[in-house]
Amino acid sequence: MKSFFSFVPWLLICASSSHGRYLPNCVDESTFLTQNEVCDAQALPMSRAATLVSAMNVTEKLENLIEVSKGSSRLGLPAYNWWNEDLHGVSFSISTENPVGEYSSATSFATPLLPAAAFDDEMVYQVADAIGTEARAFGNGKPLWSRLLNPERQSILATCKHYAGYDLESWNGYSRYGFQANITLHELQCVRDSQVSAIMCSDKLVNDTPTCTNSYLIERILRQHWNWTATHHHVVSDCDVVNETVARTRYKLTLAEFSALMFNRGTDLICAGDSQADVSAMYDRSLLSKQRMEVALRRRYEALVCAGYFGPNATDPYASLGWSAVNTVASQALARRSAAESMVLIKNDGTLPLSMPNDTRTALIGPYANAT
Repeated sequence: MKSFFSFVPWLLICASSSHGRYLPNCVDESTFLTQNEVCDAQALPMSRAATLVSAMNVTEKLENLIEVSKGSSRLGLPAYNWWNEDLHGVSFSISTENPVGEYSSATSFATPLLPAAAFDDEMVYQVADAIGTEARAFGNGKPLWSRLLNPERQSILATCKHYAGYDLESWNGYSRYGFQANITLHELQCVRDSQVSAIMCSDKLVNDTPTCTNSYLIERILRQHWNWTATHHHVVSDCDVVNETVARTRYKLTLAEFSALMFNRGTDLICAGDSQADVSAMYDRSLLSKQRMEVALRRRYEALVCAGYFGPNATDPYASLGWSAVNTVASQALARRSAAESMVLIKNDGTLPLSMPNDTRTALIGPYANAT
């Protein structure tokens, strides 16, 4: 099953469409959701999502604006965590902390920088496909999110990150938070051409403006100029961007003020991480309108509809993926092969040939010991 991913440092997956205990119940006719259009598989995804959002009260809407969305017990909408890490394989779920048992592990591939050195597009697709398959299997069996899918019943939803620049963690006194990146449009071709379902804005400043509040980048370039306008397309923030930007840059706003600024300038989901986005204060202080909240929620829940999160499973070819599709012999072999084929010899600054005393004994160990 070949589903396209932008093979980028953070991959998002959508939760599954199987009817697990943590997933929406679109089968039992006694539940609210089955009476709501969101469970009508014949309706358009945008209409299904809009009907669900319109059924939420203000408190419920606010509680679902950040990555740890509370859902709605009143509506029968499960809580949903919009965050996982799939840098080189599914990173975690509620079971990966257990040493044994189902969903306790996933195939671990080499860091994404390494396969790029293989110059083998097909292999990169295979690695991405394996990660996507396992991520969807975890989604079917356990409640998790990773980053996101296209609407044609693919296994996951893909997200490009980080828009529009992410080249520094910590170096020479500079921090990733508040670092001023000099970005041109040339580097952003993958965002324009891949038509992924979601884009993650970075925690950087571009042209002295925090990326997640940069309406020029998000609205004018991304959505208007590049025509990234599918109704399920949405922008998510990097995690902790609210707290860190307020704490480390010249933008001395409150958490509520900066959070509202992000939404009003095009961001649709705040990954608050360990910080507080203070979404209640946004609304109480009239910093964020009800209409803008509904647009953000509708875009994201429409993406989940497209991924089959609200069922039914009969038309979803990925709904049957389970633990047997995770950490398979084939995926383990692919992990080994992709790592081996990606190895390169960096610049030799006198390291080779090795210089050793004549009486030194050496051993060559491994599958390449006999290779010439």
